Amino acid sequence: MTPFARSASATLALLSALLLVERAHPSVAPAFVPRWLQGQVRECVYHGLNEEDELGLLAGYYTELLDASREATRGGDLDEVWERALHRGAIHERLDSFLLYRPKPSHGDAKDPASFHVTNSAGLFDRDYPDARTPGVRRIVWIGDSLSRGLGAPFGEALEPRVEAWLDGGRGAAGGVEVLNLAVEGYRLTQFMKVVDLALPRWRPDVVLVGLSDLSVARIWGHHLACLVHDGIDLEYPFLREIVARARLERDDPPRVADGKLAPFRAEFVRTALATIQASCAAAGVELVVALLPAVGESERLVQRFREAREACAALGLRQIDLVDTFAGVDDLTDWRVSDIDHHPNVAGYERLFESFAAALERDPATYELLAGRPLPARR
Repeated sequence: MTPFARSASATLALLSALLLVERAHPSVAPAFVPRWLQGQVRECVYHGLNEEDELGLLAGYYTELLDASREATRGGDLDEVWERALHRGAIHERLDSFLLYRPKPSHGDAKDPASFHVTNSAGLFDRDYPDARTPGVRRIVWIGDSLSRGLGAPFGEALEPRVEAWLDGGRGAAGGVEVLNLAVEGYRLTQFMKVVDLALPRWRPDVVLVGLSDLSVARIWGHHLACLVHDGIDLEYPFLREIVARARLERDDPPRVADGKLAPFRAEFVRTALATIQASCAAAGVELVVALLPAVGESERLVQRFREAREACAALGLRQIDLVDTFAGVDDLTDWRVSDIDHHPNVAGYERLFESFAAALERDPATYELLAGRPLPARR
């Protein structure tokens, strides 16, 4: 082939590739364009928030985390930066220990239909439960962050109370199910491990259900760990000490620097943290189920963020309730979330998540029976 022919062929190939990319734009893509190519083009032309900002705005509730990161780059006081890096509002009390903060007990009025921040006498975002088990009642403790806690909907209208009512089936004390909501907004997977370790002896559940959001398992997973390092608090778990040492994480690292140092260890961390929870549950004779819970965002972007968590659950043989596709194909996401900058579900969004949760268990009778303590009822 002559030089001219080679040049002409290369030019033709380049023009063809550019034409294919142009046709793959989501606004014009015909059916024959592969979805993976459409996704790549979407990423290239996406003009919204970048991944860190979008994660930080999982609900606008985490704006202080972003403000703290930006302040650090301007040379603000580092102690103030890290104090703000994990949101602690008026309903939380500061701890000088591994969890760093927890909800205050008996906050708000559960009888107020507009109440969003209600805790019971034990500091749970839930109704009161006795410490002692009710004979014949199956007990589940639900661990997680703001999506599991139910931020974005009034008290009693989020995901967990809907799941509890469905699993209980009206049986109550006559062989029913109770689900204790131990989730706390802003908690990371590191804190989930500690919550499980504290919950097992106190609440003596039959099942631990861990709700993972993209906040738990995506880029900013390490903020809690970095806060512990900055505050000089014992990391408690040997594998966390090892990750900190290998990442060369320093007490004076601002949030963005800490994120960068920890980023290469995310997949390893997620797998080991879930294995740690699994081992704690097994030692107590308690079953473990993991639910993958999406914020109300573009499904294609969420799928990638949950990839490592899915792989870790599969490798560990954990039961999964995968709800990541709940909002796939939705034309207007604002109908299902609090606002454009607050991606927590609203009441309608939590109802849709519940419907997805119920449908997933109807396809998986064994996991339903594990949670409910009885076989899946036959459809009439």
